[in-house]
Amino acid sequence: MKLRTISVMVALLPMLGFAAVRPQTSRTVAAAVSVSENDSSFTLSNGIVTARILKSSGDIRSLQFKGTEILTDQSGHAGGYWSHDTTGGKSLVTRVTIDPAGNGGERAEVSLKGISGGIKMGHGPGAAADGDFPADIDIRYTLGRGDSGIYTYCIFDHRPEYGAASMTEARFAVKLASFFDWMSIDAHRNKFYPEEIPGEDKYVYTAVQSENRAYGFSSTKRNIGFYFINPSVEYLSGGPTKPEGSPDPKVPRRNHGRPGAAGCVADRREALSVLCAQQQP
Repeated sequence: MKLRTISVMVALLPMLGFAAVRPQTSRTVAAAVSVSENDSSFTLSNGIVTARILKSSGDIRSLQFKGTEILTDQSGHAGGYWSHDTTGGKSLVTRVTIDPAGNGGERAEVSLKGISGGIKMGHGPGAAADGDFPADIDIRYTLGRGDSGIYTYCIFDHRPEYGAASMTEARFAVKLASFFDWMSIDAHRNKFYPEEIPGEDKYVYTAVQSENRAYGFSSTKRNIGFYFINPSVEYLSGGPTKPEGSPDPKVPRRNHGRPGAAGCVADRREALSVLCAQQQP
């Protein structure tokens, strides 16, 4: 059985709400995409976005937009990560799957794959101490010429020899820099958001998934924003009309499998975008 999950994009948008994106440089004159690597990481760049991906886990260690670091690791975890990462299995395979040298600098893609070998992988909410789900986990990141975002998707491959299993809840989470101080969820929850508001927690920001196609944070000081964008609601666990959490304070995330959800181990692909942008002057 093969479980396919999440497509994610990280890109740039105006600062407040969901205003139009500032026109970008045309693809014909935009800088070529490059990919480089060392023993510990891959780096993808196109002159607009630069992302450094850790080979050991598939985490996004650094994400910069025009030289500004968007993420933080102050929580003790890399800035962007999958709860079901590539750690804990029998082996790890990393490689460049799309080499921009072979397509004129149009696109690069890297793969970070953890081979389970029957060992449980993943550490999302509700997972046991020894892992959640025995599956090979392949995390991909891809960047195109002229794009103001990086795309990521994850493939869970539960091989027949791994035996019957179920999974709890898996997430993609991003820890943002401290200068993000404006929360945008919908027309009713679009406001300045200091680090602490008495009496508020993540459950205040629950929304119907099909009505909540974009949400995130922006900065009134830096005029940049970071948003999750859902291009489709077909993949969502529990169905598109199910209420689900949007951003935690300073921790945008998207769940892709809830405890007890009948479809959480079905063959499927999630389509999730993450958007980050600079305000138009």
